[in-house]
Amino acid sequence: MRKKDGERAFSLLEVVVTLGVLTLLLLPLARTLNDGMAGVIRAKVTSEATALLQRAVEEIKQTDFDAVKSTPPVKYPTSDSAYYLQISAVDQPERESVDGAGIKTVTLTIFTDDGGSTGEKVAEIQFWLYRYDGL
Repeated sequence: MRKKDGERAFSLLEVVVTLGVLTLLLLPLARTLNDGMAGVIRAKVTSEATALLQRAVEEIKQTDFDAVKSTPPVKYPTSDSAYYLQISAVDQPERESVDGAGIKTVTLTIFTDDGGSTGEKVAEIQFWLYRYDGL
C-alpha cells in the first residue's frame, strides 16, 4: 500500500501485537465479571431459600404438635426457579416428662432439586418444637 505524503500507516504486525496486548489486559476483567455474576446468583438463591425457611417455620409453629411429621421433598416454585423443602420431624421421648410435655426435633432443608443425590443443599435450619399439656 502506498502512503501519501505525511501519512503514516500501521503495519499488520503492530495491529496484531496491539490486539494481543488488549486481549491479555481484558481477560482478567472478564473473569472478574463472571465471578461477580456467580456471586450475585448465589446470594439470590440463598436469600430466596432463607425466606422460604422463615415462612415454613412460621407455618409449623401454627400447626398442631401431633400433625408435624417428616415429609419427602415438596416443590416450592418461585418467580424464576423452584426449590424443594424437606421436613424431618423426630420425637424426643427421652426429653418428655410425666406432665404431658413433648419435644420434637424439626429439621427443614432446602434443595435446588428433588433432594436426590444431585440436589444441592441451599439452606437448613433445625429447631425444637415444644408442647406442654400441663397447667
